[in-house]
Amino acid sequence: MGPKGPFGFATQLMMEYISTLHERERKLSEETEEMKQQVVLAKYNDDGGGGVNDLATNQTNSPHLLTLALFKD
Repeated sequence: MGPKGPFGFATQLMMEYISTLHERERKLSEETEEMKQQVVLAKYNDDGGGGVNDLATNQTNSPHLLTLALFKD
């Protein structure tokens, strides 16, 4: 057995995994806050046109289509 006992390696892996999850959570929280600010700004700058709704329905520049391209092989 290693110096940390039979569960030392598993404990180390679990702690690294938890650390990774905390980092992901932090990044997602930052992204969420940034998106909230963008929504507030978009509502503030709304000129009465389609605006935010156009972003959601416009297939030419749809955010999900742009995002998918980042993950292509």
